[in-house]
Amino acid sequence: MSGATVYIPLICLKMNHPYKITGFSERTDVNGKIMLSLKDHGDPREIKSLLTHRCFYPHFKQLWQLNNALDGEEATMKLKFYGCKPTDDGGTPIVRISGDRLIAFLM
Repeated sequence: MSGATVYIPLICLKMNHPYKITGFSERTDVNGKIMLSLKDHGDPREIKSLLTHRCFYPHFKQLWQLNNALDGEEATMKLKFYGCKPTDDGGTPIVRISGDRLIAFLM
């Protein structure tokens, strides 16, 4: 199954496990969420997952561009899923997105 693409909902990603963000695009569905392309070390499949509401898209895009500017083409941003915060609608995913040079720059 090498090279296949699989959709994994954000809340089904492994907890506390880093996934490399290899790309993203804004979905054009009603909810307008951000579609992420992820890679898991040791898994040849491309993982697709939804991130958050489209209102955060410009901020995510700005972080992506800043990280690429600092690290060049080999820039790596990682996503970690930490579970869900209880809410009335079933829970809000808690994620952390980091890039080595990006975090150093922001500090």
